[in-house]
Order: sequence, then C-alpha cells, then structure tokens
Amino acid sequence: MDEGFPFFDIIFLAMVAGFIALRLRGVLGRRTGHERPPRKAQGRRRYESEDTQDKVVPLEPHASAAGADAPGIEEGTPLEEALTRLMVADRKFTVDSFLEGARSAYRMIVGAFADGDTNALRGLLSDQVYNDFANAIEQREKDKQTATADFEGEIKAEIVRAALDSDVAKVTVKFISNLVRATRDEEGVVVDGHPTLAREVTDIWAFSHKLKDRNPNWALVSTRGAD
Repeated sequence: MDEGFPFFDIIFLAMVAGFIALRLRGVLGRRTGHERPPRKAQGRRRYESEDTQDKVVPLEPHASAAGADAPGIEEGTPLEEALTRLMVADRKFTVDSFLEGARSAYRMIVGAFADGDTNALRGLLSDQVYNDFANAIEQREKDKQTATADFEGEIKAEIVRAALDSDVAKVTVKFISNLVRATRDEEGVVVDGHPTLAREVTDIWAFSHKLKDRNPNWALVSTRGAD
C-alpha cells in the first residue's frame, strides 16, 4: 500500500497543474500566431503615420537671389529678378557658388593665356573667344615673345548683369584683381607690363550656359575692360 501513494501523488499534482494552466489560459487568452508584438505594432503605426505624412510635400517659395551670399544685389532690381528666375530654372545655381567658380575660371584662363596653353583654354571658352585667344597666342609666338601672369591677393568678383533666354543663361561678372603681368621678347627684355609690380586690373567677362546641357561648365563668351 505504501508503494501506491507516490503514484497517486503524481496524478494529483498533474491534475492541479492542468487546472492552473486552464485558468491561466482563460485569463490571458489564446495566441493564434497572428498577434503583433507590442513594440513592433507601435513601430508599424509610427511608420504608417510617417508614410502618410511623407505623401504631402510642402512647397516652400524659392529663396530670393538677394541675400547674405550676394552682396551688392538689391532686392527688387532687374538683376535680382533675373537671378531669381535663374535659380528657379536651375535649382543647383546659387550666387555664391557661381562667383566662386567664376573666380577660379578667371584665374585659370588668365594663367593659361599667358602660358600659351590652348588645350586648357579650349574647354573654358566659347568658339569665338577661343579663336581670339588662340590668334593672340599665335601672334605672340610669331613675334618670339613670352608672357607671365600672377595674381596678388584676392580676386574680387561681382555679378553686374544676368539674363535667361529660354534655357540659355548668361551672367556677366566684374573682376577686380592685382595682376603682375609681363611680356618679354626673345632676349628676355620686358616689352609690356612689369615683372614684379602688380597693377589693379578690372575686367568685365560674360559667361553662358545651356541649362539642359549635360556639361555643367559655363563658357566665357565675351571679355572687355572696364568702361
């Protein structure tokens, strides 16, 4: 008889455990496998909310061309209006970045012209300006002359005119620089300029760019000195 007690104890404990399991199941409910974990569900709701908001894109008015990065450009002037139209047509265009590129182009073109480097000039100039520069270099070589050009200090650049005709933009820039320029004959004698003294030079250069062109570069289309 004593050996039977453990057996009945095991059955009794199993029945108690089953009863407790049934009670817990009734209180907590049954999982079907389709439940969404609380954190994931919350993240899903947040994602759906953000996705819905993303479908409404606020359209902010484009910035005016007159601003802190465009000194000298007054609001409401024809120049400011033309630059603003250009900024709307070309979202990558800004006055500050354009002037930075214009200063670099000015320095490169002046240096390449002094060195007689027509290959460097070819990609920076329009056909007409390139022909003028190439002819001047050719004439200098015929005269057996050499030239040097170096800048001292900062090159100042200011947009003085802008226009947008269809998809062709044209921007005119006034450059003021201190340039050390000299031309020597075949014996090394200076025939123009000065080899060490800088002279203030003011140039008015116009750059043009077709907005739909895959080539992002602006080309120099005209040059002249200050009036």
